[in-house]
Amino acid sequence: MKTKTAVYICLSLAIAIVASCGRKKHDAQYYELMVDSIRKAEQVKELQRQAGMNDNSGSNDLLLDTLQMRSLPMQSTGDIDRLTRTLVKMPSYANLMFGFEHSDTLSAVALPSHNHHKVFLVSLSNGDAKPSIFLFTMNKGNKPNDMLCVYEYREMERKNDSGHSFSEFFITNSYEITLLEYFTPNGSSGTELFQTRKYYISEEGKFLEMSIVGD
Repeated sequence: MKTKTAVYICLSLAIAIVASCGRKKHDAQYYELMVDSIRKAEQVKELQRQAGMNDNSGSNDLLLDTLQMRSLPMQSTGDIDRLTRTLVKMPSYANLMFGFEHSDTLSAVALPSHNHHKVFLVSLSNGDAKPSIFLFTMNKGNKPNDMLCVYEYREMERKNDSGHSFSEFFITNSYEITLLEYFTPNGSSGTELFQTRKYYISEEGKFLEMSIVGD
């Protein structure tokens, strides 16, 4: 039962990550393979437990509890690559903990706790593409509680124009999170702010959207 629960939790997080940042859609076979991989990982953990071997859960806890702490307020500065270079590269065994695949490259820093929930800024990199950046809240057992995509560079169609979009973010000391989303048409150096969104972290550790005065 615990294995099935872990599979469902990890798959839900993976799907939420894809939906949140607008990554390419995958077919049913992709998710079936993901579930199969997670199930195999859980089977390996169970075999290790039965054999009296230590799994990575203790390593995960130690890793998160000793991760470099970054103070608030925090904001992106227009150079997302520079920001990600200041994050700490995570070992591959920690990927599943955040709901990512083993082959993904993650970097992270810890942020101040909020409402008794640990908060982390996590960068996901794949090849030469620009990274996607997320905020994660974790519960006392160092299990993901909720996540919010705060940066992604992606192709976009808008107003009969094709181009790309990206976001800038600002996080206050009280965890008021502002996302400014921009659009740049292909062949143009001009950038247009087309959407502003604001979020806060609830007492349950969830990222909830705030209404913006004037909307």
